[in-house]
Amino acid sequence: MDTTPNSAMTVLRKAQHGLFAVLVIVAAVRTAQGGSPWVGALGGAGLLAWYALGPLTKARMWWLGILVAGWITLSVYGADWVWVAFPLFFLCLRVLPTPVGQVAVGVLTLIAAAGFMWHRGALDVAALVGPVIGAAVAIVMTAVYDTMRADAAARAELLKELLSAQKKLRESERQAGAIGERERLAREIHDTITQGLTSIVFLLQAGGRTHLDTALSTAQASLDESRRLITALTPAELNGRPLADALKRVTGDSMRVGLDTALVVDGTPYRLPTSTEVALLRVAQGALANVRLHARATKARVTLTYQPGVVRLDIADNGQGFDPHEPPVGKGSGIGLSSMRGRLGEVGGILIVESTPGEGSALSATVPAPEMPS
Repeated sequence: MDTTPNSAMTVLRKAQHGLFAVLVIVAAVRTAQGGSPWVGALGGAGLLAWYALGPLTKARMWWLGILVAGWITLSVYGADWVWVAFPLFFLCLRVLPTPVGQVAVGVLTLIAAAGFMWHRGALDVAALVGPVIGAAVAIVMTAVYDTMRADAAARAELLKELLSAQKKLRESERQAGAIGERERLAREIHDTITQGLTSIVFLLQAGGRTHLDTALSTAQASLDESRRLITALTPAELNGRPLADALKRVTGDSMRVGLDTALVVDGTPYRLPTSTEVALLRVAQGALANVRLHARATKARVTLTYQPGVVRLDIADNGQGFDPHEPPVGKGSGIGLSSMRGRLGEVGGILIVESTPGEGSALSATVPAPEMPS
């Protein structure tokens, strides 16, 4: 917080105290030299002692009133005492409420001017102008520093609010990060372990030695996925393999559970960011799982198309289809399409679903490809 206004007010008050002490001492010495040593000594000492009691008393206005009364009394003994009015201007403005303080300054100005003219025995313009200028300076300086102090308080309050807002923002970001991480893990579990377990259930229900072997293989793959999910969250299919090879393994898994699945790679393959390849792979896994579980299809076709700046993955089947605006509600459904859209959204991709009841379904995932072949 900027402490400049407070420092300036401290300097102003110290200067005010020093000015008051110097003017009182000078007036006391000159009064003593002028033939009133007891008035000078006792008056000066008494006025300084009473002034020093100011910070210790709670009745500040009574204290100020007695101080002003003592000053007026001593001003009768010499014009030098009249000069003490200048630090009294600041005292009135600091101790009294603003309107009352300004009125008090005006009254003290008239008293000081009258005192000067009474001691000189004539109407003197300078005796009037001097106190008026001093009063004006005191009013302006006090107003300026009051404004600075108010601005400092406003800045302190604004800073407090800003720090509070930053704290709330950090907490909100932390919560949003935690929610995003939970959603990401939910997608990983849905697209890997859940689908693997679903395939195992499907194979066990079908029975037969071949299906049992495939179920065992799928269970082992799901176990590997769960371990990889816990460690690095990198799909086993992509571990050192191109995306096309990973998709070939996925389509091969679909073939083993009875879905005639073909993979077509169009264009010249090139490496994509890992996050993009993971997204496309999970979309393929999720789409084929939906086909096996819900579409009642016998054939599916997966097409991976590489184009300059964009890669598209299409999955089409000859199943019973559905209304894209009202996805089928049933066991295991509801999270697949939203999971796909969430994954693709994280890498800047989009998902388009086309389907008509009784005429099959087609799904198209398109992602930007920032890495181009050299």
